[in-house]
Amino acid sequence: MIGVWALFAGLTSTALATDIGVRELPCPFGEGSVQVYSKLSSNRLGGWDSDLANYAVGGQWRTFAISTCASSLYSFPTEAGPGKNLQEASSRQKIETLLRQAKAEFGENPPIWHRYTIAIRILSLDTHPEPSRLAKLALNAAWTARDQAVDVYKGLKGPEMAWTLMQGGDTELKKTEMDAPTRKVLLHNLARIAHRGGFIQARDRYLSAFEAQSPLSEPESQMLSRFRNIVLQVEPALLAKAAVYLDAQIAASGDSQSKSWARYIRGDIARRAGETEKAKTHFRAVLDSDKTDSQIRQLAGWFLENGL
Repeated sequence: MIGVWALFAGLTSTALATDIGVRELPCPFGEGSVQVYSKLSSNRLGGWDSDLANYAVGGQWRTFAISTCASSLYSFPTEAGPGKNLQEASSRQKIETLLRQAKAEFGENPPIWHRYTIAIRILSLDTHPEPSRLAKLALNAAWTARDQAVDVYKGLKGPEMAWTLMQGGDTELKKTEMDAPTRKVLLHNLARIAHRGGFIQARDRYLSAFEAQSPLSEPESQMLSRFRNIVLQVEPALLAKAAVYLDAQIAASGDSQSKSWARYIRGDIARRAGETEKAKTHFRAVLDSDKTDSQIRQLAGWFLENGL
């Protein structure tokens, strides 16, 4: 059984942190150099979410998985390198136009999720961009935004565990002797847990209850505002973009483990957006495929059995 202590777990230590290497290359566009990162070591002690986002204790690799030239905003997936065919005049002209538009849209120093967006737009200039690759980049963009709201909640392993913790939390919240500071910590953590599990209505209920614990300090008010902005505006927009690429991947693929993965993630995005029937359609397709990975099959079945 999961102990009550888990409901009050805060930020975890940085022991066994993600270890990053860095080297500098000349910027393909603009002046100066660009930092290119490599993952030397990491861990999965932060658990995982309903859409399979993984968390490390001590920093997330996805924060470093896009390299950006500061002068131009030219961005690319770190593991792939700066790109090909950059000497072709037509390619360079398209990229330069794209980068000017990106600066106008995102500013001079955009957050990591917008830098993912720029990298995706550049890759989309290819004649035949691979939908699955673009989908994974778009998902990681959404997850870097989610990181800013939920941070690391050590050991939270999937939606079933999140649901169990929420049930325990609801029991704790009924205790009238709980003091206000403790109640705030509990409500904040329950909102984090609910969001990671994709239980959107419960998340909003916990956030509203947190807001009702007035007076809120200035840091608490700022946290609440930032949390809501990320989970109600920023992350959903990024997930919607990922959904477009997932739909393309599903349409182009035969029955395969990769297609079942895309179906499951697409279903979870729909579930998080409140599109229940669409989510059920994708989850049923996951169960109907002989190629489905056992973990994804179990998750899809659990959601269908428990009404999402």
